Order: sequence, then structure tokens, then C-alpha cells
Amino acid sequence: MRFHEHGPDIPDELLVARDEGNVLFFCGAGVSLANAKLADFLTLAKNVIDDLGSLTGSQARRLYDAARPPSGAKSYVPVDRMFSSLDLEFEPREVRDAVAQALTPKPDADLRAHRTLIDLSRGADGRPRLITTNFDRLFEACDPALKSWGPSKLPLPDRPVAFEGIIHVHGRVDEDYAGISEAVVLSSADFGKAYLSDGWATHYIRSLMNRFKIVFVGYSADDPPVQYLLEALREEQSPVANVYAFQFGGETDAQEQWLQKGVVPIAFGSQYSNLWDTLEAWADRARDVDAWRRETIAGAAGGPAEASPVFRGKIAHLASTAAGMKTLLTGEPALPATWLYVFDPHVRYLKSLPLKRFDSDAGTFDCFGNLGLDCDEAPTPIDPDNPHRDREVPKSAWNAFMAHPPDLDGIAAEEAGSFFGRAAMPRRLWLLARFLINRMNETPALWWAAGLRAVHPNLARGLEQHLRYQLKNCNGKLPQYWRYLLALWKEPEREPDLMFYHIQDRVKSEGWSTRLIREAVALSRPVIIVNRASGIAPPMAGDADPAEFLTLDVEYPAPHEDFDFQAADLPFVTSLWRGLLVEAEQMETEIGAYISLDTTRPNDGEKLGGGAYGLTRPLIRFTQLMEALEASDKNAARKEVRSWDTYDGLVFERLSIWAAGRAGLMPIDDAESVFTTMSDRTFWGFEHERDLLYSIRDRWAEMSERSRALIEARILQAPISQFDGYEPDEAKESTAHVRLNVLQWLSTNRIEFGFDISAEMRRLRAIAPSWREEAAEYTAQPRIGPVRSVKTDNDPSSILDFPPSRLLPIEAGERRGRDYTEHDPFAGYSVKKPASAILALHSAMRRNVETAWRYWHTFLRATSETATTQRQNAIVVALIRKVPPDDIARFWYPLIEWLSRRANRFEARRQGEFDAIWDKVIEAANLHPSVYKQKPGRDWAFEALNAVAGRLVNALMNVTLPEGQTEVPATWIARLTKALKLPGDHARHALYHVARNTNLFYFHQKAWMEEYVLPFASDNGPNGDVFWAGFSGMHYIPDPELLVQLKPAMLARVGSGGRAEQNLVGYLLSGWGSKRHDQIVSDAELRDMLILGDHTLRQAVLNFVGDWAADALEWRDMVLPFINRIWPKQRTVRTPEMSAALLRFASRFPDQFAAILAVVNRRLVTVSGRHNLHLKCEVAALDEEATHALIAALEKLLPDERSAWPYNCKEIIDALAASGRAPGPSLDGLVRRAAEREF
Repeated sequence: MRFHEHGPDIPDELLVARDEGNVLFFCGAGVSLANAKLADFLTLAKNVIDDLGSLTGSQARRLYDAARPPSGAKSYVPVDRMFSSLDLEFEPREVRDAVAQALTPKPDADLRAHRTLIDLSRGADGRPRLITTNFDRLFEACDPALKSWGPSKLPLPDRPVAFEGIIHVHGRVDEDYAGISEAVVLSSADFGKAYLSDGWATHYIRSLMNRFKIVFVGYSADDPPVQYLLEALREEQSPVANVYAFQFGGETDAQEQWLQKGVVPIAFGSQYSNLWDTLEAWADRARDVDAWRRETIAGAAGGPAEASPVFRGKIAHLASTAAGMKTLLTGEPALPATWLYVFDPHVRYLKSLPLKRFDSDAGTFDCFGNLGLDCDEAPTPIDPDNPHRDREVPKSAWNAFMAHPPDLDGIAAEEAGSFFGRAAMPRRLWLLARFLINRMNETPALWWAAGLRAVHPNLARGLEQHLRYQLKNCNGKLPQYWRYLLALWKEPEREPDLMFYHIQDRVKSEGWSTRLIREAVALSRPVIIVNRASGIAPPMAGDADPAEFLTLDVEYPAPHEDFDFQAADLPFVTSLWRGLLVEAEQMETEIGAYISLDTTRPNDGEKLGGGAYGLTRPLIRFTQLMEALEASDKNAARKEVRSWDTYDGLVFERLSIWAAGRAGLMPIDDAESVFTTMSDRTFWGFEHERDLLYSIRDRWAEMSERSRALIEARILQAPISQFDGYEPDEAKESTAHVRLNVLQWLSTNRIEFGFDISAEMRRLRAIAPSWREEAAEYTAQPRIGPVRSVKTDNDPSSILDFPPSRLLPIEAGERRGRDYTEHDPFAGYSVKKPASAILALHSAMRRNVETAWRYWHTFLRATSETATTQRQNAIVVALIRKVPPDDIARFWYPLIEWLSRRANRFEARRQGEFDAIWDKVIEAANLHPSVYKQKPGRDWAFEALNAVAGRLVNALMNVTLPEGQTEVPATWIARLTKALKLPGDHARHALYHVARNTNLFYFHQKAWMEEYVLPFASDNGPNGDVFWAGFSGMHYIPDPELLVQLKPAMLARVGSGGRAEQNLVGYLLSGWGSKRHDQIVSDAELRDMLILGDHTLRQAVLNFVGDWAADALEWRDMVLPFINRIWPKQRTVRTPEMSAALLRFASRFPDQFAAILAVVNRRLVTVSGRHNLHLKCEVAALDEEATHALIAALEKLLPDERSAWPYNCKEIIDALAASGRAPGPSLDGLVRRAAEREF
């Protein structure tokens, strides 16, 4: 938590521990320096040196001068050595008296820092307990009643009554500052005795560390007290834990100084005021924690959007502890439910969303800006190519709804409940659950809860009770939505596909039973779901209308495969499925949904698939069951159909129409009744159009003349109510349109009418003159049609007889209805008659045909791979010279493809054709910027291979040089120079291909490369990114001289470009392994690269060494030197990933396996199930020494829990046992552990 915007982020566990009296502050010279302006340790030494009159050039002065280098660089000369030198030059008593006098404070010394720390140091009992290595008595000056302790009599922490006051662990000055009467820790000898030889200070501080969390204030990581203490603890192999240090500077610098010492740094930036303002605010909080909580809660009443990220962090801190959460729950005024958004990182990291749906003018709501915490990582920028993708939530993001370490006090992590599980929730989480329950009357609480698919049973029960008793008089929509949500949470978790196979297995062993049939049908039972509405920001007002922010829908789960029921069971199955459909339609109606049914009638000879959406899916499945029942028992099927008469609604209306089309399900008399008695609205409604027309068609021949006549009269005369709201003339025309479509469709489907259809259609066409026959192709079509591919017809027959001078533009033919063919006759014409096509293009250009560029596009694309004559090519190039650059930009992709197919011929002729097209594309590119969007993490290889400038350069690079010529022609350099001077991304796409051929160009055109290309290697922007992307794609080891030149930039770059630039690692590795007398990459440089890189980089290096050693003996000889001299020994590299990687690496070399493991065994750590321990060799290939080494490695690598082992370890151990080469207790232990159950 931060108290101020620029202040340090204090860990929650430290704040809580201080409240509980479990923190000890260790105060250094920086505390007395802050406001009282006493000297720090180095300045104190200087003052004492001067006061004593140390000899000019004395060792003490030389040490001081060394500690203050003129360059301003940091010095590591220990100050205690200066005092040791003074002790040799003067009487130690005089030195200590001089120290006391140098520390004499001014009478009006500002003691705010000391009072602040005294208040912070007070435990739960109110007693101050503070450790200091300062000799001054400024803490005592704040309150003379404070107890003061020196090193001769230190209070013990296991006696709380006596353990209080100011504890000067290094000694203190006399009360009058005239001298120091007691022993102090000042010189190197004093420090050595206190912390190393006698170790009394080490043992005392260790006892404090065992009882308290320690916080260093006013120290740097190099101060003697810190150095000696941590060194002493390291010598006695005592772990350093629960130790924190406030550190000047940034987070990265602080971690570098402290983390390796085992201390958690708390960086406070470059202003000391950040620290002291924070400590003063923390002290204010410490003086009355309850008052601070009340004041903080009062400030939160306006909601998170009105607060700053720092303030939201304070609320998050309260929500992180049970005591704080209780205050949030009971505080006044009550916190609004919108604070739930702050507690949930998945809401904080939502994208900016509109304040109103479908209203872009209403503005947007920046979720992270209004809800984010000061400790949150900034969200990644939105990818312009994928703007609808959700933001990723950082793994480190704080989440109030997950159990925190303090929640698990006394509980195993796997036993602790959560908001979403069933085990008992820790107290803090239950208080958070009650916070949600108490905010049920606010829409934001409902909106947040709608994002959950399951909740703890106790939370659901609490919500239900609150809804029943506290919201019973609420008249709005809120209770209704809560009921739907609670019902959803009560639904048993269904995994239809998994349960499908489970039921199938039971059927195989037990056979079908009524219980199993009910379970099978129940897998597809619909459920009402509540979802957050998309495209709108979370509601911020407590009384917001839930309907604006939430959606209700009916979900239809179903397995991907259908059950194959027995014929005898189908009557029972269909009755159950009928009930399912009744329930589904009731649900849809209940939530006010618009019920939309797609067709239940497949095309003739086809079968409907299972990919239908919504209610249509179970409806289609029901028709399939009915078809099966019809085939096995027609009487039972007809009985089922008759049962539908008792149901109203769209579903059974559709089913009656569907059944009426099947003679086996419905007698013709009943079918005629369906067709003739349905309402006009149903007859003409779009909901059943296809199914009704197919059913009429299929039963038309069986119908009586009377029924046919009734249907014919309805088609010709019945009103169509859909057009009731239209203007009279418009309604009349639209009605005629519909009648014409139906008549045309039925006629096309061989229906013979009892009236003159031609006469009727002439009459209707007079009313709707715009109607065309192809319009009927859209009649009786599924709402969601099949996926179709568009074919291209290049047949030029329709234009072959046109003279070239009048050919272009070609009049586009009228597209007929559902015609899925793209007609492009000029493409076929260009292939068949390229000379005539060129004449036609020339004519179009002379006549300024506006669309001439389209025909150029077609011609170039069509003739790209067509053999054209030299004269034809020359004419095309001559015409291209005259095309305006704006038009060139419209067809430059096929133009470059056409050029690349003829590039070798053009270059051999040397008539300037290649340059002519190159220059036209360059001219157009100068005027038309690249269309690629600026975004982080761009794939430059993909872009450059597809962008216009990249394709242009690639066309040049694919030109074959004349036989015997190896040097890069000067014309190439001139062309590439033009490309590299293009604006923006055009130049970068060209640069990629040049960089990818760096070796070639550096060898032949070194000066040009050093001027135009290599400077980009040091660029920190996109130019550098694209250079390294191309350079790493060379797939050749760089020239040694080039490697030397690029090494500094490459070392700085390596690892930052991700997997795409892993070849850079290989280039540097090759420089280390080069046989030159002056090694290009030194041991230290390669080792530093491995240390500073991530495990992906280190894995890449191991892969390179392994691959090269497998192919080349010289690299095989370098495997052990690499492991011995290069592989890092740092703790940061000792990870499970690297441990597994080292074992795999060693197994690539069975003959060196034991030697490699002898070096790395001590650096192996325990792995887990997600790590790969697959050996690259058979265990049988290892000799006895290597087998023993593998057993020793497995003992270190494998975790105690058998279930956490990598998947193939048992096979390795079985192979070890079978080899018989290393019997003994170690192998026996592994075999025994491997035999344990994995779960």
C-alpha cells in the first residue's frame, strides 16, 4: 500500500505485522540525518579525522579520499576501516570522544523523524521498541521517559515486559555528548568482534529476527552494520527472512542491491521526502488504526471512480485482511458496490467501454483508469489488428477474491475454500462474501456477480436469504435478475461431452434403462443464463437499470454426438424430449426473447446437421427422433403427433407443419386441416415459410381438390399482415412480390395449379414491375445458409469479338439471384490474347478510362505466369511508365509479381525495364504510406514478406546473377538505396530483406552497409527491431569481422526480441567458439548473457551447443569447457526449468554424461510435473559412472510427492533398475517411490 502517490509501496504483510506489534525498526544514520541534520557515517568519519588533526596523507585520510572519488562514482571503501586507522594513530578513547562531540545535535534539532519512528515502533501494548546503530541520543530526546539500552545490557525479546525502549545495539554517547563511556561498535575490529569472532550482536539480532519482522530505515546495502550482519548470518548458514529495507532509488536498483542478500527492498524513489512523508503518514495510522480505517472508508463513499489509484490501493489493503474487511463491511457510510470492481482484476483490466450501448457519442469509460490500483501493471496496448480482443490480466495482479497467504494461517492451501469452491472459506473471504450479500440492492453488485459461473454454497445461501427477506418489497427488476442468477448457480455442473461417454459406457455394461434415458435427455435440458452485456461499461450507479447492463438468454447445452436409442425406447425418449421443448419455449417466453426458428426441413436428399443455433438445435434433434420413431413404429409416431394438439406456441406450430409434410406421421386429412386452418399470419409469416412450402409441395398430390383450391385462394387473395403498416401502394407492391415468389417457387417445384398461373403472374407483375424470376431463389431458404465458395469464371467468349480499341471498359453483366460465381472475362482474354489485351489497355489509357487501373490489375495478375514475348513485355513496361503513381499504388502487388517472373530476362537484356518498374513503385510508395498499423511486438518477417516494399526487394534478391559473377552489382545498390530512403515502414520492410542478407552485402559493399544499414543495429526503436529481425533470419554465421563490429549491439539486444531472434544467441555462441587467437566473444561476455537472459535464452544456448556438437567434433570437444567455464553458478539460474534442461543436455552425450553432471549436480533443484525430464539417450547407453550420476541427479530433481513427478520418470527408473549397473539404497529408494500411486 502507498500512503502517497510517489511514496514507497509497503507490503500488506508488513503493515499488518506492525499493527500486531510484530515489527522492529532498525534505524541507521539516515534517520538522524533526515531532519536533525547529524552526519552520516562517512561524514562523521571526515569530521572526526579533521577534529583530531589526522596527519595529511595518513591512512585514514587516504581511505576517506578513496571513498569520495572525484568522478562521482560509487565507492565501496568501508568506513569502519577509517576508524580502525584512527585507532592506530590516536588513543581509541580520544577517537570515541571526538565521535561523541561530532554527534552533538543543535539545541533546536528537528526530531520529527525520530518521533515518527518511535510511534511506528509501538506494539499492540503501546510500548515503543526500536533498534538503532546510531550513537546519538536523539530518540531519547523525544521522550526522557523512554528506556535506553546499550550493548552491555540488551533486553531479551522473550521477556516482553522488559523488552521496550531504545536499544543502541552498537553503543551510545554519554548523555552530555562529552564522550562515550561504554563499549561501542565503531572500527573494523569492533565489528569483527560483535558480528564474527564473538558474534554477540549476530546472536542477539538473530533472536530478534526469529520473533519479529525487521525493517531497515536509514541504511544503504553497503553500510557496515548491514554488511557485517548479513555476512555473519551467511557464515552460520542462517536463512534471512522477513527482513525489509527502505532504499533510495528505483525498484530495479533496489532489488540488485538487496535481493541477493535475502532482504526485501522497498524503493522510495529519488526524493527522500517520499520516504519521510510515507513514514509520517504510517505513524499517523499507527497512532489510531481504527480511526485511520474509518477516515479511509469515509473517503471511499463516492466510489472508486472518484478516488485516485493510491486511495484505491488503501481500500485494497483493507480488503486484504480480515480486520480491514470487517471495517469495510460495517463502516459508515457504507461503501458502494462498485468497489467490487476494484477487488477483481478481471474488471480492472477491461478495455475502455462505451457508457451507452450503440451510442458512440455518449463517451467511454476507462476501466483501468477509473478502477486500477497504484500497484497494477499498466495494461498492454490494444492491438489495432485485433481491437476486440480482451486485455490479458497480469498474473501478479492483486485479487481480493483469491485466498492470500495470511488467509491460510493454520490451513493447508489445498484445504482452503474460495469464492468459487465448496471447502470452508477463510474468514476474510466470508466477510467479503457478506459485503456482496449486503450490496444486493445495488445493480453493480448484480453485474459483478453475473461474471461468476459458480459460487460457494454458503454465499449462494446467504444471497438467497437476503433476497427472500431483505429485498422482498423491492419492486424493480433487480430481484428477478438475482433469482435467475441464483437458479443458474444451482444448476449442476454439466459437461455434456464427458457425460455422453460416461452414459455410453454404462449403456454397454447395463443396457438402456428409464433412468439412463432420463439422464441422457437431461444433458440437453435448457437453462436460463445471465450474462454481462457486451459493448457497455459496468454500471456505476446503484439504481441503474439491470436490463441495460445484463442480458438474459436460454442456453442449450448438448453433446457433440447423439445417443443411439433403442427403437423400443423411442416413445419414451420423444415424450421426454417433447417436455424439454415445452420447457425451452416457456423459458424463451419468460425472459421476453424473440423466438427465431431456423428450418427443420433439409434439402431433398440431405440431412440437417447438428450445428443449428438456439432452440432450433433441440427442435431438429426432436424431428430426427420422430423420424426414427416413424420408421420403427408408425402408430406410436402418430400418437406422439396427436399429443401436440394440447400445446400452443411457435415450436409446436412448426412441428405440426413439419409433420404435415410427412405421410407417415400425419394422415392427409389432418395435414389438409393444418394447411387450411392456420391463420393468415402463420401462413405468410417468415418463421415457417420454408417448412410450410416444402410440406405443401410434398403432400400436394394427395390433397383433395377442395383443399388445393383453399390453398390457391389463400396464395392469391389472403391478406399479408406483415405489410399493414406500409403505405397503400407500397403494401400492394410488396404483397404482389411475395405472392409472385411463392407462385414461382411452387411452379419450379412442379406444382400444378387449378388456375392459369401465367395469367395470374402477369397480373401480379403489373403491380410489382420490379420483380424478377431470380428473386424466387431466395424463397424457402434456411435463415442460416451453408458455407459456399465463390468460383471465378474467366471465360473470355463474351468479349472475344470486340475490337481492342473498344473493349474497355467491359460492361458488367447482371448478376442473377444466388449466383456464386465471379465473372472476370478480361483475365481469360489476357491469357488467350495478351497482345490484344495490351492494345486494349493502351486504348483505355488514351481515352482516360477511369477504371483502367482495374484492368491493369487483372492483366498483370493473369499473365504473371503466362509466357509473353519480349516485345510484349517491353510495351507493357513502356505503358507502365505512363501510369500515374496513384494508380500504380492500386495494382503494385500484381505488378511486382509480374516483374519478379521476368526479372532475370529484364536484367539480362539490360534495357532498363527492371529499373523502370522499380522506380515507378518507389515513386508510388513515396506518396502512399504503408498500411500496416503501429503496434508493439510486430512480426517484421511476416510484414516484410507481404508488404509492397518487401516484395519489391525480394524480387531483386531472387534475381540470378550471370554465371561467374559473385559480386553484388552496383545497380542493385542504387535500387536498394532508393528503397531504404522510403518513408516509414516502407523503408523498414526493405531493410528487413537487406539485413537478412547482411553477410552478402557486407562482403561486397562494406562501405555502403556501414552507411545505410549497420547504424540501425544501435537503434532502440522500430528500425533496430526490423534490422535484428532480418539479421537473425540469415541462417548463416556472420562474418567474423562483422560479428566483432556488431557484438556490443548484439549483446545489448539478445534476449529482448523473443523467439524470433534466437539466432542471435547462436551467432554470439559461434563467436565464443571461434578458433581465432583473439576470441570474438569472451567467456565473461557469454556467461553474462546467460545470467541476464531468461530461461528461454539459456535453453536456446544449450540447444545450439547440443546440435553443433552432434554434427562437429570440434564442438563436441567444447561441451565440457562450456559447462565448466561458461554455465552460470548464480542462484537465479538454479531453476526447475534449467535443472530439467541440463539433464536433457547431458543425456545428448552419453560418453560425457557423468562429467557434465559432476559439474552441474550441485546446481540442480527440484522439478515438478510440468517439467520435461525426457532423456535424449537410452539408459542402456550410459556406463556405470553415468548411471550413478543419473541416480544422484534424480534424487535431487524429483519432488517428495509422487503425484508431482514429471510423467516419464517411472520409465527412467524402471530402465535404471533393469540395467543392473547401479544397485544400492539410492536406486532402491527411487524404485520404491516410483511404485507409489500417482494420485
